[in-house]
Amino acid sequence: QIARAGVRVVTVSGDSSLQAIPQKIITVGQALQRESEAQALAQQMTQQIRQLPQQPLPVKVLYIMANSGMKSMAAGNQTAADGAIRSAGLENAMGSVPHYQALSQEGVIAAAPDLVVIGEDGLKTLGGEAQLWQLPGLALTPAGQQHRLLVIDTMALLGFGLDTPRAIVKLRQAAESLNHD
Repeated sequence: QIARAGVRVVTVSGDSSLQAIPQKIITVGQALQRESEAQALAQQMTQQIRQLPQQPLPVKVLYIMANSGMKSMAAGNQTAADGAIRSAGLENAMGSVPHYQALSQEGVIAAAPDLVVIGEDGLKTLGGEAQLWQLPGLALTPAGQQHRLLVIDTMALLGFGLDTPRAIVKLRQAAESLNHD
């Protein structure tokens, strides 16, 4: 409808991968007729992405999405959270299921996450960390028993934009610190 009204519409990739970030920058730069600035920023972003740890780390991460009015969900494969977890060289604890799935006690226990990740707003929605560990089965997992939690900026981690490489480094550092517990 917007395009039919004569407004120029530019489509930016929604791909949840690090490799898509520089292309998103270039697309926006072209739309704004700021190609040279976009090219420089895209190169800078490519350098940041290249500096991310490449070595796999056998840490299982459970990403929980909690929005008000909805049941708490676990991120499976084919999600932005899965892309972020894998980009950090980590394992998605729910990687065997597609999309976001409602948390179930059996599923969470079987997934046996080493680390739980949740957005700042999601944790507030649940009422805080104490309520998080009350979610079905979570207290019975390695992460729950040790209260291993990373609270993160959801858009930075899942948006696959300018802040995503830093969020992925934060995720990786949290996973690496588990080996020192």
